Amino acid sequence: MPPDHIHLTRIQRYATIGERVATVALCLLLAVLAYLFFLLVTGAPVVSNELISDLEIANHVGSLSYGQTWLGAAFWSLVDLLGVALFITVRKLFKGLREDGVFVTETAERLRRIGFIVLAMGPVSILSNLFAGLFLVLWVKGDAINITISVEDADVYGIVLGLVIIAVSQIMIEGTRIADENRAFV
Repeated sequence: MPPDHIHLTRIQRYATIGERVATVALCLLLAVLAYLFFLLVTGAPVVSNELISDLEIANHVGSLSYGQTWLGAAFWSLVDLLGVALFITVRKLFKGLREDGVFVTETAERLRRIGFIVLAMGPVSILSNLFAGLFLVLWVKGDAINITISVEDADVYGIVLGLVIIAVSQIMIEGTRIADENRAFV
């Protein structure tokens, strides 16, 4: 077997594994979101209690109404919705790697989309927690506001990793352009 064929086979094998893992992760995330939606529809107090605890607003809010819980859960789920978009795009990336190869424009574009999603996750996480806490305390109290900005280390890692992925995708786009020029020249 020529060495190039060995590398392509290895890439296709990793892409197959990646596609399967992304599919399982997507299914798990969708199941979690469906369970959250079920809890919201049934009015289970566990969502309200988790929101109060997670947003650290227990000093200001004793309990949340049905509408307040829905609002908090909507803010809370924004990062998860980005996660759904991420896993769908990652799945497409791996499928494209397996079927089309590495240095094609679609692969570089998908990689760039993944970079922007990962980059967005940090700020969306920070802002969704900020606005959820702000709006819920304001809604419950009416005359008080609570502003809490919490930056997790994973948010910072996501921003940096997103920028790295975007840079690599730009390199891939340039590599694809050079490969196309070389094919046209020969």
